[in-house]
Amino acid sequence: MIEHSAKPNIPVLLLKTKSTPHDGYHDYFSDTKNGQYEPIFVPVLEHRFNPNAMGQIRALVEYGRFKSCNQPLPSGRLEYGGLIFTSQRAVEAFSKVIREVKECNGLVGSNEPIGDFLSADVPFYVVGPATAKGLRALNLPCPILGEESGNGDALAAFILQHYNKWWPERQKAKLPLLFIAGEQRRDIIPKTLQSDELGEQRIEVDELPCYQTKEMLSFRSNFSSIYSSNGKRGVPSQWVVVFSPTGCGAMFDALGFLDSEDGRAKSQVYRAQNVYIATIGPTTRDHLKREFAFEPDVCSPKPNPESLGTNTRSTTRGDSSPASQNGAGTKRKAEPTSSPTTKRSKKTTIKKATPKKTSEQKTLEETMPEDLEMREADATTKEDDSTVKPANDAADAAEEKEEKSNAKEKAQAEEAPSEKELTRAKEDKNGAIEKSPEKKLPSNILEKGIIYFFTRGRVGIEEPTDVKDLQRSYLVLRPLPADAKLGDGVIPDLKNNRLIAIPKKALPKSHKDRFMVFVEKANTTMDDLKENFFQGSEYETKTAGVRHTPPVTSVGEGVYAFTIQGASTHLAYMLTIPSELGDVQNDLGIRAKGSFIVSLKNPERPGPANAQLPQGPDFPQEMIDKDFHGRAWIPPSRAEQLDYVNAQFLLIGEGETGFDKATEGVAKDKKHDTETPAEEIAELENEDEIRVEHLHGDDTVFDDLGISHKDYPKVLTTW
Repeated sequence: MIEHSAKPNIPVLLLKTKSTPHDGYHDYFSDTKNGQYEPIFVPVLEHRFNPNAMGQIRALVEYGRFKSCNQPLPSGRLEYGGLIFTSQRAVEAFSKVIREVKECNGLVGSNEPIGDFLSADVPFYVVGPATAKGLRALNLPCPILGEESGNGDALAAFILQHYNKWWPERQKAKLPLLFIAGEQRRDIIPKTLQSDELGEQRIEVDELPCYQTKEMLSFRSNFSSIYSSNGKRGVPSQWVVVFSPTGCGAMFDALGFLDSEDGRAKSQVYRAQNVYIATIGPTTRDHLKREFAFEPDVCSPKPNPESLGTNTRSTTRGDSSPASQNGAGTKRKAEPTSSPTTKRSKKTTIKKATPKKTSEQKTLEETMPEDLEMREADATTKEDDSTVKPANDAADAAEEKEEKSNAKEKAQAEEAPSEKELTRAKEDKNGAIEKSPEKKLPSNILEKGIIYFFTRGRVGIEEPTDVKDLQRSYLVLRPLPADAKLGDGVIPDLKNNRLIAIPKKALPKSHKDRFMVFVEKANTTMDDLKENFFQGSEYETKTAGVRHTPPVTSVGEGVYAFTIQGASTHLAYMLTIPSELGDVQNDLGIRAKGSFIVSLKNPERPGPANAQLPQGPDFPQEMIDKDFHGRAWIPPSRAEQLDYVNAQFLLIGEGETGFDKATEGVAKDKKHDTETPAEEIAELENEDEIRVEHLHGDDTVFDDLGISHKDYPKVLTTW
């Protein structure tokens, strides 16, 4: 008898640290189908507790600042009616505090571990069973609620319903909740609970970041080694389970999926390998789609192994998607681009995905093919079958195509002359940019270009009446070639645009104003900004119904330059649009000409807790070592340092006289009779003013951005 060697188990690479003393994912995948899978943990993140935050939590506990809903409201003290936990690390931080409190108060081993510090009327809200299990191990009297929610959106909805009902009606005000979290976190819970539209149902939330998270230096090499070793020993396929956005770039790079030119996932490489990607939660799934144009095979809507193994691919596509057409064992094709070319509709409604019926769900096991040949044969069959359609379907398709064609022709016929002119101008790839061989840029200018100022009204406010009605402000920078001058026409899309988000509603006006801002998009196209930034949207909430986010409003266009003056870097600008500044520009700190000092943040150094981003910039380590030299802040010395998403920098106001200092010339340029930055910016502004006058005046901003003035508010000058 010939003995056949047993097939190796299918590796499930879990990109997380194994939990102790028990890990649910290890237990689940070790037991599933009698050990068909081999769970392998590949730690991605390292966590460091913040001593100051830990001290604050301990003080709140020891001084009894967590109050029962049946106690009278305090006066003038920082106190809370409950806590929110959405991560295991936050639970670990709180557990560490409780152990310290017990030890210091001689309560180790007591049936009442912390005495009267926490009462049975202080709810602990958690996002999943793992956080609930960790808190229950503390043997506290507090109720642990919300573990079935599975994500931040669902937990926020649960808290709104429960806490408002939990709080006695006799109390006219509610105590706030304390959200113990990491420095990188989503803000969906605080935003939802603190929405002004909730009225009396609104719940105040204080966030306390208690730990830092960053990618382990050893992750890339560890993951690559494990993945390669599995392939060499002949495993039939591999699963990779991603728990957070951190480390995704390193993972794709190690798998060989990244395109070196655009940083997107190469779908043809992915489909050719026997590897499958699953994500825990929609946040990580959306990150993969947004940053890498990659859609995972499975998305678990809840953070537990059972949900991962039994739920469908939770995507926002309908039943016509490849997930529903191809059946088990096929993959979704990666999105070809993040910048759709279809014409933007005036309103975009974002609706929550409707879960499929249990009987229609595919398990994680059902999505896995027996071998690569079977998967490719199945895909070929599906493709061949799709070419054979009933006659009535073909007729319907032809009719639909004709209707769309007629509608398009009608829309084109009704298009305003300015729109047609814009289309013709776009066909000229150079547009308004003309090369000037004799032009020599001042040596202390890092970059010059076109600058746009935008605001967006708060949810539900279409026409703001003052600054308070604004959600936030933005800058869009469009760098120009060093030898460029402006002629007639629209500004062409050089696909190097930056979107700068300003969390404050106005710009810094004086040296006292120091605003942290960040790069929301870098090296992006105008089409991307049009589809994913300029336009408004609608979305549905369980508590407030349909809510509308208005489109952006333009409040200025001009020219800018980054300049170096001694040991500082400045962003100086001159305004072209609007032709006459009004109250809006004055209130927002936008002047006819102005400047700011710019200081770039080292992502490896801690910053203000209230200015942390979910993920830092992907600076090359060589750049961090060479440019920062361990310093927390540096003046940018190259414009490329700002070409990284989530790069953070300070804008420091320079007042009305700052522009002159920011645009001074340097001695070596004077020797060669080179223009000063002030002269270069003034010349560029004059060219822009002539260009704007020859186009459509203040409405030229819509031409430059490739959007219709019919769909967006005019340049705002008065409230």
